[in-house]
Amino acid sequence: MMKRLLLLVFPFLSLWSQAQPVFTQRAFFDVIRAYHPVARQAQLQVDIARAEITVARGAFDPTIGTDLGLKEFKGTEYYNYRNHQLNIPTWFGINLNAGLEYLDGTRTNPEDTKGKSSYIGVAVPLAKGLLMDERRAALQQARIFQRSSLEEQRIMLNDLLYDAAKAYWDWWEQHETYKLFQAAYDNASQRFRLIKTAYEIGERPAIDTLEALAQLQSFQVQRAQVAQELQNARLQLSVYLWQSEGEPYDLPADVAPAVPDGPVLADIEAMEQLVANHPALRQYGFKLDALQIDRRLKLQYMLPYATFKYNQLVSGHGITGAFKEPLFHNNFRYGLSLSMPLRISEGRGLYRQARLKIESTEWERLNKQVQLQTKVRQSRNDWEQLLQQVSLQRTAVTQYATLQRAEEVRFFNGESSLFLINSREIKTLEARQKLIELQSKQQKAAVSIRWAAGVLAN
Repeated sequence: MMKRLLLLVFPFLSLWSQAQPVFTQRAFFDVIRAYHPVARQAQLQVDIARAEITVARGAFDPTIGTDLGLKEFKGTEYYNYRNHQLNIPTWFGINLNAGLEYLDGTRTNPEDTKGKSSYIGVAVPLAKGLLMDERRAALQQARIFQRSSLEEQRIMLNDLLYDAAKAYWDWWEQHETYKLFQAAYDNASQRFRLIKTAYEIGERPAIDTLEALAQLQSFQVQRAQVAQELQNARLQLSVYLWQSEGEPYDLPADVAPAVPDGPVLADIEAMEQLVANHPALRQYGFKLDALQIDRRLKLQYMLPYATFKYNQLVSGHGITGAFKEPLFHNNFRYGLSLSMPLRISEGRGLYRQARLKIESTEWERLNKQVQLQTKVRQSRNDWEQLLQQVSLQRTAVTQYATLQRAEEVRFFNGESSLFLINSREIKTLEARQKLIELQSKQQKAAVSIRWAAGVLAN
């Protein structure tokens, strides 16, 4: 009877497990995107870039101003001057302006008009500043940097999720390893009780109880070590878990990771085609766009400064009647300012710097593209090799388990010993532990491919 009972117990490990809530990698990523400080910081970078656009647009804000002046000395009013003006910058570098003036006094400049007057006019750059100027360049670059900040956000999330994924699969590996050693311990514990009972009724020698106890204690020590490693892995995973209020969150001990579901080869092959859209490379594209704007701006420094100003004048404050008369007839004022450095040293130097920065950035982007393509290929090679190793290791596990069961049959037939069974069991346990390790590495390699392609945050 005891032999039949042993025959039923030996081939099976403990398969019973309590139902646990499962925490998938996708759900893990969703929590990180929503609440992790780095993810929130990445969003703040986008918001800061949007604020920079608002700052750059300020250069095109209309402005109003007032200029007041009064001088009296020894009972004489030298002048009393008031000027209320409106200035409207436009995108094309042309400034529109209008104003209401009043001038009175005995010591005024004869070039100035006494009494009430008004004007409406324009200032037009004819060379430098006509096609590009600092305020237009600043606004265009701010818009580019805003789009670039979205790519920076993707890069930050891509790197964050890559580190988090490695922590997740480390946790999964330790969790599965602990389950493996727990089952081995439970099985060894049952075996020890059965061997002890068999010894007590005279069916097994005393040495078998010592052999079974040594195996049980060995699994107990290893289970404790794995339990410690599992706890550390859970703590490392908790580093990436935050609550909506900004408080860190510790993963409960009763939560289990999901069973891995590896990607298919078609998904892996598609990753290589996505490198061209990697956020880091797109960032270089935006950087080159900004440098092109800077080059066009620096080109302006090689042009002469020439500005034409024209004001249509009106007697009194009836500014709406400014254009009742033809331009350049009777009531008007214009001016033309011209200047140009003879050697254009500053302009030539700035323009050359801008061109060299563009060339340097293009080489930098090309180098980055090759690095990313290489990383994807390396990760794919790792994944394919691990795929084969996992398949071979599954076969090895089956073979070791078959050898263990065969040894158990021999034992019950009196042709083997408990020592050999324990040795077979250890080999089976090591093979299963190695399979878990390879499966974890395979999942990390799949994550590494998506990270190198820049799509992990998608």
